[in-house]
Amino acid sequence: MSDENISNFIMITGASESVAHDYLQVADQDVERAISLFLENDGASLGGGAAAPTTTTTTAPSGTPSQFSSPGADVQELTSDEALARQLQEQEDARRSRVPATDEVRAPIAPRTEILAGGPSAADFDFGMFNRPPMGRRQQRGTQPQQQPSIFNQGDSSMMASVPRSNSGSPGDSPNSNSSQTSASKARRLADLFRPPFDIMYRGSFEDARSEARQKSKWLIVNIQDPSEFACQVLNRDLWSEPFIKEIVRESFLFLQYGNSTPEGQRFTNLYSVRRFPHIAIVDPRTGESVKTWSKSLAPSDFMLEVTEFLEQQSPEVARPPSVKKSKTNVSEMSEEEQLNAAINASLQETSADDAPSSSAGAASSSYLPGSSEKSDENLIDEDDNLIVSPSASIPTNAFDTILPVKRAETTDMANSTRIQFRMADGSRVIRRFLKTDPVRYMFEFVKSLGPETQDRPFELVFNRQQLIDILDQEIQQAGLANAAVIVQFS
Repeated sequence: MSDENISNFIMITGASESVAHDYLQVADQDVERAISLFLENDGASLGGGAAAPTTTTTTAPSGTPSQFSSPGADVQELTSDEALARQLQEQEDARRSRVPATDEVRAPIAPRTEILAGGPSAADFDFGMFNRPPMGRRQQRGTQPQQQPSIFNQGDSSMMASVPRSNSGSPGDSPNSNSSQTSASKARRLADLFRPPFDIMYRGSFEDARSEARQKSKWLIVNIQDPSEFACQVLNRDLWSEPFIKEIVRESFLFLQYGNSTPEGQRFTNLYSVRRFPHIAIVDPRTGESVKTWSKSLAPSDFMLEVTEFLEQQSPEVARPPSVKKSKTNVSEMSEEEQLNAAINASLQETSADDAPSSSAGAASSSYLPGSSEKSDENLIDEDDNLIVSPSASIPTNAFDTILPVKRAETTDMANSTRIQFRMADGSRVIRRFLKTDPVRYMFEFVKSLGPETQDRPFELVFNRQQLIDILDQEIQQAGLANAAVIVQFS
């Protein structure tokens, strides 16, 4: 064995000479291999704490008989190698038993069931309806348990009553009662936010609504919705929930709302060729004609302006049955007695018409007799004694002429004020905030101060077919003009 290999092994590992001898002997004098074995065995001695017995063998020179080696030395060396190999194998097995196995397959994750939304206490809504398999024909014919509607499909005009709201369950209804109650509360708030306008909705068929609208002389306004379109739900949340929208609908319309998958909704969409949702239509109940339609989301102010403009352009009598006009009777077709009666009636009407001016003139002249005790310098008689002139009596002025163009500072009191939107004659819109206690006159003064066009030309403010000039001194809130959209029309 080379002393250089032993010194190199000792220098690298710091082991004793006997340990170095043992490892080099096992590694067949390979220093790197011996060092690897030493490190793998944590520097343990291959001889169990004592140096392994070594035998020195001499190789006979070439060409000389092997008389210097003995057979017993070879057997001893072979036995020592087998013992060392067995010892190394046992140490390796012991080391591996201490290291946990990393190639084992882990157990599968146990299944777990949780409630994402709804639950036993959220009886208002059926969230599983979207994943429910389609029913067969036999199941459809049989009696099905009544399912509560979902948030975005709570009912329409085809339902004769609104969906009842059930109370949430008691805390002991299920093991997950707390989470169920929380989910039910959230679902209920969401349902209230997107609830259809049941308070203004006519519940019945389209034909029944037409018949009732004819009797009440109202228009029909029909809203067709697709529950899968969120824009339809936005109408319930933003448009139909506004108080001033509900007010104008109650006054001038019968409101219908159908889903596009309901029988009434399908009938309407086929009859009027509805392709886009949401769809809003104003229908003449007398003829069934769709006179105005919208197929988009509408802001409450825009819808109010367009509906108010529609009501102004269309007479409120349009929806009423046409009145029967009396046909003029030809005189040649009348009998002699009928002609005589007609002549007498015409003569009486002419006589009454002639007597009215003379009586009024006599009354006027008697009030200004020369001997009257109330005679004053203000009452003068012309040269012909036919006309009485009163200089102090001024011509009655129009109420519009008493309005001055005053531009006041806009109020900053948000709690006690309201926003008024003016739609000008050129189509532009002006928004102004007024106090709820301000008179309607302030609205005229503001519009008159906008420019020379409104100052030089008389105009009218119209809200819901009402001329606001008739209520100048009434407060804005009392007149129902809170958050109103007013149309400016030139006379």
